[in-house]
Order: sequence, then C-alpha cells, then structure tokens
Amino acid sequence: MKRTQHYSRSIRDSLIFVSEENTAFVLFEQGRIDVLGRVPVYEVERLKKQGLIHQAPYWATYYVGFNTRSAALKDARLRCFLAHSIDKDGILKILHSDETRADAWVPPGMEGYFERQSVPVAVDPQIKLPPALKGAFDSNSRNQQILEKIQFDWKQQGLKLELSNMDWKAYLKELKTNPPQIFRMGWLAAFPDPISHLQALTSKNPNNLTGWTHPRYDALVSEIEKLEPGQERAAKIIEAQTLLL
Repeated sequence: MKRTQHYSRSIRDSLIFVSEENTAFVLFEQGRIDVLGRVPVYEVERLKKQGLIHQAPYWATYYVGFNTRSAALKDARLRCFLAHSIDKDGILKILHSDETRADAWVPPGMEGYFERQSVPVAVDPQIKLPPALKGAFDSNSRNQQILEKIQFDWKQQGLKLELSNMDWKAYLKELKTNPPQIFRMGWLAAFPDPISHLQALTSKNPNNLTGWTHPRYDALVSEIEKLEPGQERAAKIIEAQTLLL
C-alpha cells in the first residue's frame, strides 16, 4: 500500500522497521511512514475508498497445513473432509479481498493450473472426528480472521479447533521443531513456473512441514523438473496436484 504524499527526508532516516502491524498502521496514518506492505483487515475497505491501496498480482498460495504425523490426522479422508468444510468464499468476504479462491495448489497464471470442482461435504460414517484439534498461526489481523473463520466452519461440523498465536520468529521455530496439528502458511514463487510450489511438498524438502509423503508425487515432480513446458508437462503437474489434494 502506498501513500500518495511524499516527504523530504535524508537517506539515513528514510527507512523504519516496525514488526507490530497496528503500530505500523498508526505511524502511516500520522504520515510518519510512506509505504506499508501489510494492512489491518478492518481498514481495507476505508483505504480502498481513499485510493491508498495499490494491488499487484503475484504467484502465491495461502494454505492451512495438516501435520500428518499426528495420530488424529493420519486418515486422508478426514483431512479431505476438513479441507472441503472450509468456506473459502466466506473467507474472501471477511478479508474484503480481490484474491482468487484457491481450489488447487498451483496458482492461476502458471502452467498446470486447473479449477478443481467443488464437491458436496458429507461425513463418511466410517470417519471418526476427533473431539478437538490444536492450531496455530503467526499474529496479524488477517491470519486471525482466517483461522477464526475456519474454527467457526469446523465447529459447524462438530469439531473444536483450539487456536494459539505467536510472533513470526517463535512461530517458525515451532513449525520446524514441533509443528501443531493445524498451521497456516503460504508459498510464493520467485518466478512464473509451478516447479517451486511442487518441490515444496516433496518428501525430503525442508519446506514440507506437513510430514506428508507420497512416492508417486515425488517421482512426478522429478519428471516435471526435466520437462520443457507443454502438454505432457502440464498433464503431470495436474496429476501431481490431484495426488496432493
């Protein structure tokens, strides 16, 4: 988000680092900060009307991860049920966001992107819902709004989600050493190709915080790495995502 007013400052004092979202926003409102990269959710609509929000597309996927090492989440049918129980359109409404609903792992604009058809959500009689799950997120208003919406959605299905939040540094340490059962994360590609998205969830990739492994998925990603863009590669990208989802 960029403020249209400019200020005369020396190079030495032109950059301020503020980790706390609300503090940074107050400084912006006071004219002491010219640019913010993160806006409190409840201020988005007002700032849009004032013309202060500038948006640009980028290749990223915001996701909720399941720690598949947890005994409560080993059943893939349960994970699929919980994923389909999330009201994604409702999340976008809460955020007042122009983002695209994510129904696949690779974002729009990349090779292998496809629109996955929504399926009706129904409880399989053989699926046993755990009484509760523990979830965590790094603190800011956006993440809190999203995770609380998911908490509400799952409550409608009879599942309690206990949430905790922490600062970014502590959160990353927790994810690396003792991942919660449910966690929020995102993946941003540095260039417009899906390979980094796909590599991030291979078995031995350090960015795969879920503990999920699948030999066929790993093999597909290895094949995709060696292929030039085209019909064969796109088909393998879709097959890999289908296994993942």
